[in-house]
Amino acid sequence: MKKTARLWCPGIDGEMRKVGQQFIVNFGLDGTFYEGGKGGLGDFVPQAKLWILCHGHERMPRFTTSAGRWSAQELAALLAADGLPKTQRDIELLVCHAGESVNSKANAKKLLGFQAKADRHKARGRAIPAGLQAKYKKASAAGLQPQFYESAANASALLLPMAAQLSQALKEAGFTHFRLISYKAPVSMFANGKGVHIDLSSRGGQWGTPVTEAPEYRAIWH
Repeated sequence: MKKTARLWCPGIDGEMRKVGQQFIVNFGLDGTFYEGGKGGLGDFVPQAKLWILCHGHERMPRFTTSAGRWSAQELAALLAADGLPKTQRDIELLVCHAGESVNSKANAKKLLGFQAKADRHKARGRAIPAGLQAKYKKASAAGLQPQFYESAANASALLLPMAAQLSQALKEAGFTHFRLISYKAPVSMFANGKGVHIDLSSRGGQWGTPVTEAPEYRAIWH
């Protein structure tokens, strides 16, 4: 089944390409690194695993690479546009903190507002004002650290984990009977060919912990 599993990224940059090729070799995948907006998933075997590789933002509800930023709804729309079967069964996120809440709703909304203003300046070819950068930096520092959503006393004030947001977006896009796996930690890859591991150094553990020992966050939709 490994040969039929595939690796997909919403926007491949140099970093993602390097890590992705390591992953393809280490896990014996079909050899193609699939990119959002370029199709290629229409003939995918629904029972095979789809791995999704990108960064997770530590303060805002966004999947990221240097090629762009995507909300859960945008990621689900990309997967649908690329032809992923609505009966896809097994999805795993190689995305840092995807199984955790990365901030409060209020602080994330503030940061997204500052980011939107910065994007408008960039689109017009203007430098981002120093004052706007300072506001963003201050708000980011005041934001919450990634944490376990389900055990938080103030869960109602927190963002849902990105895995949960993506699960909901996939449901709304018509996907059914899937299992989505993510991790409550940063996700890393060894350069020595030992595959995907996570970094639990901020949780009293070690960098390089095998994912089999990782705290998971699963979303299952029947």
